[in-house]
Amino acid sequence: MWGILRAPSDLRIRLACQAARDARWPSTGADLVLLPARTGRRHDWRVQLATWLPDGEKLKPPPLWFVSNGAKTVGPVTTTLLVESARRGLSRQFYVRDYRMPRWRTLAELREVRAVDESAFERKKRIEGMAGLLSCEALLRLSDGTDETLRLALRVLKERLGADVGFVHRFERGRYTPVTRHALGGDTETRIGCPILPTDVLAHVARRGRLAIGDVHTHHAFRIAASRLGGRAGEVVSVAMLPLTTRAGVVAMIELGRMDHSFRTGDARALRAVAGVATSRLS
Repeated sequence: MWGILRAPSDLRIRLACQAARDARWPSTGADLVLLPARTGRRHDWRVQLATWLPDGEKLKPPPLWFVSNGAKTVGPVTTTLLVESARRGLSRQFYVRDYRMPRWRTLAELREVRAVDESAFERKKRIEGMAGLLSCEALLRLSDGTDETLRLALRVLKERLGADVGFVHRFERGRYTPVTRHALGGDTETRIGCPILPTDVLAHVARRGRLAIGDVHTHHAFRIAASRLGGRAGEVVSVAMLPLTTRAGVVAMIELGRMDHSFRTGDARALRAVAGVATSRLS
């Protein structure tokens, strides 16, 4: 029964050590906003985004999983090994648990395993979605005008990161607080035109040119953002905020919310990549 999942003990140790190394995240104590980068003989202006995190918090590393058939438990194993075992026939009725979390769930509930089990119709729908994302990314690279760039950047990030809801809040001339100008998902459009409170923590973080990622239980800044994104308490469980900055200062902040799982370290890289494209068009 367990032959599909079993790996040599030294392999499990190597996997765990590799996960521990991957979990390390560069310190973000310094404020990195605008730095010149040398490109050939010329200096090229680029945005360097550091990550703001609440004191003592770290971005979540990739998960390691315990697997149980109800009588025996093995692990921890990486997501890659777990998905490969699912491909080779591991029962979807087995239970899995992230080693950091107390809740067990069936293997079939894991989104990575659902991707393995998707039907032909679901696969076609996913491929169509990927084609739509590529189209949006191409349009973003060719966008002309601030509003168009911000709207496309929001759409690209929502699709690429699998976010459920998202906002663009613009920092406009003559206003101290940003105003919501674009929205995607749920009933978020009802907030368009509303300003953010002057005391909002994430708005201050955006002014410093730093992105922020966190679950709602880690800091009140994320709980306030979640209330904007989801309306009802408990609807949004994780928040990501990306500032878009030019030479003149911060132009806008994009907020994204997920309702079923947390943003992770790889998502920060995607946020920075889209920020680089969007700011080049805003500049």
